[in-house]
Amino acid sequence: MNNIFGSKIKILREIAFPGISLRKVGDKFKINNNFYSYLSKIEQGTSLPSENLLDDIRRTYNLSESEYEDIVNAYMQDKVIRSLENLTIEINKAPTAVRQFLRTTRNKTEEDESNSTQKF
Repeated sequence: MNNIFGSKIKILREIAFPGISLRKVGDKFKINNNFYSYLSKIEQGTSLPSENLLDDIRRTYNLSESEYEDIVNAYMQDKVIRSLENLTIEINKAPTAVRQFLRTTRNKTEEDESNSTQKF
């Protein structure tokens, strides 16, 4: 799993709030009491925030325009990579799905033939 965005967010948090816990930084967003947990997932790369949250991060971390552009680029890279990973997973599932479809179709056809011969 790629984590360009999460790594950058963590570095920027540590610069903006040196020595302040993730929990305290999460409180600054005023979203909910457990937002720090979500921030942790973002930094670890297990979650990718909504695009709206990028603006909240910019304001809360007091990012410069170039820092903001940097995280937006990292965000888009991670988003594309995740999309490609998901597509690869779906493509890998396709042969199994096709075999299952063919098996089901063959069984249905055999049942139909069996039922039609029993009528005569």
